[in-house]
Amino acid sequence: MVHGQFGAWARDSFGFHATTSSRLIAAYEQFGEFSDVAKFESGKIFEMLTLPAEIDRAEFVSSPHTVPSTGAAKRPDEMTVRELREVKAAIPRQISALRPYPYAYPRTALARLIHGCT
Repeated sequence: MVHGQFGAWARDSFGFHATTSSRLIAAYEQFGEFSDVAKFESGKIFEMLTLPAEIDRAEFVSSPHTVPSTGAAKRPDEMTVRELREVKAAIPRQISALRPYPYAYPRTALARLIHGCT
């Protein structure tokens, strides 16, 4: 397939909206042919696209994470989309806890987001 033609092909072949096509491309770019992701429903994959850059995708997918509302430890394939969102929302707090002195680190976009700096 020629570069730039995936969106049109997905629309014509499957009726996918341009946004869905873009998300599928992003999923492939982030997860590649990582076989564990193939068993995930699209909502979970799309949710994981916005994980912070520091998070290793392969490790995240294969490891259990504590769901804040229940305290249960589950791998992402065992979670609901809502539970995955909870886990994802807790990540900046976890990163912040690992960096007790935020101003000792470069003021990256993530540091500004986590610590509310401008």
